[in-house]
Amino acid sequence: MAILFSIVRSCMMNKINPRNYFPWIVNQIHAGKEVLTPMSIQNSLG
Repeated sequence: MAILFSIVRSCMMNKINPRNYFPWIVNQIHAGKEVLTPMSIQNSLG
């Protein structure tokens, strides 16, 4: 449970909607693609 809360807080701190992040990350994992952290996504968006 603490891991999920940590991911949600990380999303919020980086202005990313956790409800959008979780389905995206699951799709990335299933597709075998690179998984980015919320901070990495925010940095790439500039």
